[in-house]
Amino acid sequence: MKCKECGADLRWESDFDFENVGYKGKGIVSYYNCDSCDLLHESVIDFTINLQILRIVEVEEEEC
Repeated sequence: MKCKECGADLRWESDFDFENVGYKGKGIVSYYNCDSCDLLHESVIDFTINLQILRIVEVEEEEC
């Protein structure tokens, strides 16, 4: 899978069932990181409507 921003290869981080992330229906949510531009991507595979989406996730940075 390629980064939507820079085109570099994405590194897999983790997988969750829909119920674990608060989504309705049945499916899997996977997270991938781009080591080149440090963007987090979320891949959503929805089994109920046979759909896969890849999007960049906005991550809020914590203040020290």
